[in-house]
Amino acid sequence: MKKEYTMIVRDRAGVLSRITAYVRRNGWNVESVHVDPIRGSEQSRMVMTIEFTPSESKRFEQRLHEWNFIFDIKEIATKDASRTKGERDE
Repeated sequence: MKKEYTMIVRDRAGVLSRITAYVRRNGWNVESVHVDPIRGSEQSRMVMTIEFTPSESKRFEQRLHEWNFIFDIKEIATKDASRTKGERDE
């Protein structure tokens, strides 16, 4: 299953690398990642889509809540990975 998360993270070197390294070590697939700075702050908004099982997603969320450079994390979408590319949500 694919899950899409939005995170508010500290805007500093190494944050994206640390998160993606954790994903890589666990053998999960990052389908997409997008990062934009939040104007007037030292934070960025990161949107990441990852494919994994429900138990793996729980472990991912728990780990991210432990890090002091991630201020907020929310799941914004869940997609069934068995659907073919091009199918539309209804």
